[in-house]
Amino acid sequence: MSDFKKIKISNVEFKYPRLDKLYRYDATIKNEETGKMGKSVASEPDEQGSNWSCGFHLPKERSTALWDKCVAHFRDRQGSKIEFKTIAGSKEQEDGSIVFRAKRNAKNKKGQLSEQPKILNGNGKELENKAILSGSRGNITVGIFPANNPNAGGMGISMWLLNVEVTDPQYGYDDAEDLDDVNPEVGLITDDFDDEIPF
Repeated sequence: MSDFKKIKISNVEFKYPRLDKLYRYDATIKNEETGKMGKSVASEPDEQGSNWSCGFHLPKERSTALWDKCVAHFRDRQGSKIEFKTIAGSKEQEDGSIVFRAKRNAKNKKGQLSEQPKILNGNGKELENKAILSGSRGNITVGIFPANNPNAGGMGISMWLLNVEVTDPQYGYDDAEDLDDVNPEVGLITDDFDDEIPF
């Protein structure tokens, strides 16, 4: 039985998408827009933390449904004795909604290059300009799996970025800030998924 479960989340607003090329989070660089330290910068595959990523925002009801689905999968694979800590990269908003983040590392634990996630347009064809910004909308497919989260002090769920379908792309000015960027160690991902669940 695979530890990975495929889930498609439909009609979402993308937040801080980093899909046009590889990026890594650099805590030593000042973000001129916010005045704070830390921002995403373009990177090469060999650089630590190099990945493609995409956040997506869900209102409270939908985020609760997805959270519950992740916890259920964690329990199914890990049992009840191991405490569930969090979903890696998730950030609760003031209104109870949540911004989730899925990512795909440039390399797996074996040092093999990962294939870039599929970025499609609304017609199912490859999106020509993948440098979309926050506020773009569409569908995202992720693989959820149990993983250790050092920042949370225990086990939780991580989201592996499979593909993104952009139905309403937004382009222009770059994002002012990023989500906290944590890079869980991810092993070789297979295509053995359980099911597809539209939210």
